[in-house]
This record gives sequence, structure tokens and C-alpha cells, in this order.
Amino acid sequence: MNMDKYVGGDFVTMDSVKNSPTKTGVFLSAGAEVEFKGKKKVEFLVEMDGKQLKYTPNQTSIANYIDVWGNDSTNWVGKVFKVDCGQVQGKDAILGMAMVPTQPQPVQPVQQGVIPQQTIDLRNEVQ
Repeated sequence: MNMDKYVGGDFVTMDSVKNSPTKTGVFLSAGAEVEFKGKKKVEFLVEMDGKQLKYTPNQTSIANYIDVWGNDSTNWVGKVFKVDCGQVQGKDAILGMAMVPTQPQPVQPVQQGVIPQQTIDLRNEVQ
């Protein structure tokens, strides 16, 4: 029997986050409610470092995603998130943060046909 599923082979885990070269992922699904240790959680299919994994974010991470992308998780599909290891209420946890693409700075348009003015001192020119 393949035991990977019992050690986090298919899931985003603390070890997979620590060993991730990018620490970024992309939501592939809007999530599904699952029960884990008697508690209801939401589980997403994500891609991290070229692998499809299951990701069950904690409440802090979900709140971060809601702040940026809204409370409808169907809008999260295709969005990029960053994860890191940290602590929540004194316990080790995976911390998820929504990535917001940076907006390019506007470029000042150059007027066509206008040459920047320069002052040239012709008094020292050889004749």
C-alpha cells in the first residue's frame, strides 16, 4: 500500500513548505468542505512547485485571502498565494498570504517632435 498520503505526500505540509524553493502556489479549485478530526475544514486543490496538492488553510490564512480576493472562493481560482512557516496562537502553522500583482508605474509620455533644450557655448568652438 502506498503510504505517501499518510505522511503528506498529497498535501501542503510544514515540510513541503520548508522545502519549497518558491513558497508560492496557485488555487486550482474553489474548495470543498471536508471533516478532519471532527471539525469542518475547507480543502483546495492547488499547484505548488509543479505538483498538484491538497491545501487546507487555517482561519488566519483564509482571512488573508478574503481580505484581498473577497469571500467567494470561486474568485480565488487562478490566484497566486504565498506560504511560509510560522506560528498561530503558539502553534506551528502554515501561513498563507494572497499575492497581489504589482501595477506598473505610468511612463511619462514624450511629446513627438520636441527636442530637449540644451545650451551650447559656441565661444570655444574652433573656426
